[in-house]
Amino acid sequence: MSISKKIYLIAGEPSGDVIGANLINSVKNSPMRTEEGFEFRGIGGESMGRAGCDLVCNYDDIALMGFAEIIPSIFRIIKKIRLVVRDIISYQPDIIITIDSPGFNFRVVRKLRKVGFTKPIVHYVAPTVWAYSPERAETVRKFYDHILVLFAFETKYFRKMPCTFVGHPLIENDVMLPDPKEETNTEGSSIRNITVMPGSRVGEIKRHMPAILQTITNMQDRIAFTSADSTNVNGNLINHYGHNLHWYFLCHPNTSTMVHKLVQNYAVAHNDKIDISKIFIITDKDLKTKIMANSILGLIKAGTAVLEAALMGLPMVTFYKINPLSAWFLKRKLKVPYFTLCNILLNRSLIPELIQDGCTADNMVRLLEGLLTDEKARKAQLDGFKNIILRTNEMEEHEREKVMSISNKDSNKEKSMMQAKKPSEIASDVILHIMNSPNHLDAQRPRDRG
Repeated sequence: MSISKKIYLIAGEPSGDVIGANLINSVKNSPMRTEEGFEFRGIGGESMGRAGCDLVCNYDDIALMGFAEIIPSIFRIIKKIRLVVRDIISYQPDIIITIDSPGFNFRVVRKLRKVGFTKPIVHYVAPTVWAYSPERAETVRKFYDHILVLFAFETKYFRKMPCTFVGHPLIENDVMLPDPKEETNTEGSSIRNITVMPGSRVGEIKRHMPAILQTITNMQDRIAFTSADSTNVNGNLINHYGHNLHWYFLCHPNTSTMVHKLVQNYAVAHNDKIDISKIFIITDKDLKTKIMANSILGLIKAGTAVLEAALMGLPMVTFYKINPLSAWFLKRKLKVPYFTLCNILLNRSLIPELIQDGCTADNMVRLLEGLLTDEKARKAQLDGFKNIILRTNEMEEHEREKVMSISNKDSNKEKSMMQAKKPSEIASDVILHIMNSPNHLDAQRPRDRG
């Protein structure tokens, strides 16, 4: 009877949970798999659990973000790191895949190497060494055997170690931008949908919601005012707003109750000046996609959600606010002029960014109104999004050849098939290649681990 290969995965947030689930499914269905079965164990969420991973704990228990934000939870995090290290040593997996969340994952891997763990360890989703903390590239090289990156330009930062560009998980399915002329919310419609994504972590949601709710209140007031007074200088806004703005908050199931309470508490504190009948909280994944496709604008927290909205063709304003001490520290280390990945990829300010002190209701209202009333501004974003799709799909020829060599494919037909492969399938090929021929790492593995 064959012994199953053991794969240990660590995902520290919702996006990592989805990546982990996709990878598990791709490994199980890969033509490169051997006769042995697979066991999956680790840290993740609902998606990884459904895919067949035996969860040691939920990613909520290890979520890390920012610098000052970590301090109150430092002892809990240290305890979790020790727990995970003990569990890995006891489980003795054939390979470990850490997904994003470098704050937690790098600490776990450093401890594993320190106690003599020698099995292959792969990191999936490169740390943002091109934005700040370039020294993290050396950390990855020192403790990891391979890194899987989401963007082609990231490979140059990891030239001293085995590195494979796999593509972004958001393009697991075909991405089709809607034609700007076929916007669902046309001028003749009386309702405008606005997608709101306040964040996935409890702390960031609490920081963002006051400004978001004040924005909704202010814009509802302006609609009522322009409706009642057609002679007002801003009376033309009603033609763009319609008689209603519907605000759809797209939330993770773990945070939806908190968002609902924050909305209710805000309404009570402000004497019901906000019309909460126009606010909807959505957790269903398929419904989220439909809502984004049927929204005229987005108010999106900076992060993966911005790229997701861009790939859906949703013009937007993006924002982010962190602890002031963390902001001070990050500002000193930041090496790029933009905060949002889409703007960084294009090297220009395509999407308005409201960061830290700029993350206010007045600024949100001003920028949202600008997009609502200016079709050319919305179209300019949509045109820019097409370039972003090209960037997220591009695979440089040398990277394609590398992946094809792993899959033992070399014909023109196979090249076309390789281009059509999903990111998780390319990642699966790399993982299985490492597991099936672990000796190939010996010549590449750094010798100076400490």
